Amino acid sequence: MADFLRNEKGQEFNYPKAIQEKFEEVVFGEKIEDPYRWMEDLNHPTVIKWIDEENKLTRAILDSLPYRDYLQKEFRRMQDEIKYSLCSVAGDKYFFYKSGGNLNQPILLYSQGEFDPEGSKVVLDPNKWSEKGIEAVDWFETSPSGNLIAYGRSSGGSESSTLYVQEVDTGKVLDVIPKTKWASVAWVKAESGFFYTRNEGERFAPIVYFHKLGESWKKDKYIYGKDIEGIVSVSASPDGEHIFISVDKTWSENDLYILEDGLKPIAVGYSAQFIPTVYGDYLYILTNLDAPKYRLLKGKLSEADIKKAQQIIPESDWVLEKVDFAAGKIILKVKDNTYTRLLIYDLQGAFMYEIELPEKGTSSFWTIESSKSEIIYSFSSFFYPVSYHKFDLESKKEKTLYTSNIFINPKDYNLEFLFYPSKDGAKIPMYILYKTELVIDGNTPTLLSGYGGFNLGLSPSYMGEIIPFLDKGGIYAEAGIRGGNEFGEEWWASCRRCSYTTT
Repeated sequence: MADFLRNEKGQEFNYPKAIQEKFEEVVFGEKIEDPYRWMEDLNHPTVIKWIDEENKLTRAILDSLPYRDYLQKEFRRMQDEIKYSLCSVAGDKYFFYKSGGNLNQPILLYSQGEFDPEGSKVVLDPNKWSEKGIEAVDWFETSPSGNLIAYGRSSGGSESSTLYVQEVDTGKVLDVIPKTKWASVAWVKAESGFFYTRNEGERFAPIVYFHKLGESWKKDKYIYGKDIEGIVSVSASPDGEHIFISVDKTWSENDLYILEDGLKPIAVGYSAQFIPTVYGDYLYILTNLDAPKYRLLKGKLSEADIKKAQQIIPESDWVLEKVDFAAGKIILKVKDNTYTRLLIYDLQGAFMYEIELPEKGTSSFWTIESSKSEIIYSFSSFFYPVSYHKFDLESKKEKTLYTSNIFINPKDYNLEFLFYPSKDGAKIPMYILYKTELVIDGNTPTLLSGYGGFNLGLSPSYMGEIIPFLDKGGIYAEAGIRGGNEFGEEWWASCRRCSYTTT
């Protein structure tokens, strides 16, 4: 592998010099010295000259790399591969994205009656919205029947969405609503309209309104959110019969309300997160209240109050991430030592069985209808591209619906899962990937990556871009940096209380 610090003759590279200029300013009473402030003016001739010289040096280094042509060819081959990503199921429609190939933006498709990429129809194709391909779909929410879709559209990566309402089958646009950046949408059961969040002013401060289809957004009824501290969002039960409003105070704390003869509090004033799900006459709440790894509570919808809810599934060693219901059963998605497990419980909270996945990896699931025993689940791991499967909760029979084209044989690679110690004694997880026949002698080129923040954590999923590196004798290591959700809230919160780094 090429030495990035020296050229082929062993000489150090002559990096462009960045001059220093005296600059001081006082910010909140503190004097700040910034000798490189001049570089913020990208139109300054000196800055332009310095960037050009940096680019020339970078280009010279990259062009001299052995295997460059090989890597380009392999990356292009992966990029050209068409990929499908299931997003949601509504009514008898399956909505999923198509990406890869020569597509600048993913296309949103749907198939009817089954997840079927070959028999799909286009819902949204942002590649046709602009010649430069810079228009994008930011988010979308289908109506309960799947016949209507509300989606956010923006340009140039701004994510400053304009909300469009469209008929799925015909593509006819019904309504347009501005200022809906990062909006949430909750369709009502009759599909005559929806609750949604809209921003007022220049800053992101979502406010809940109700929009009736066919009317001007200027007539929309104000519901909640003005002069509120926190990020307001709205959601609905799967059938659109029950509407919830959440006020997020942090990444893992929110107040929860239900819209029922006015706004009624369910859980307000707690330092915890509350995620509602409705099944039958009961309200189920996924929460980290007195449970850093989350637990499931249950209460009557007619008495939607956290104080009256009863625990049905207690906190466990794994992190409870998602809950849904089908055919009188509770489906749980949990994170156990960074990888996903899918667990089935009865309505009384008793464990029944676990859906067997191919290996330690990442999975999610979608229910089709609450009365049907079939669900869809996905699976991927470091050496397994994403696949989709239909699973019957009663018969336990499984059918593979879609499998990505696999470039590799997973048996050709080794996957090690281990822990390394933090400064405070906590064990931090790490995955190490390499070719099976590789002899590790301490001189092997190694890439170390890690991310931990916003309560997002390490989870093994397919990373095709590292395969060419492994094939040429490299090692790839991915570490679970404290800040993620690998072992629950307390695990990463304890890191925040430290006065030192932990990796």
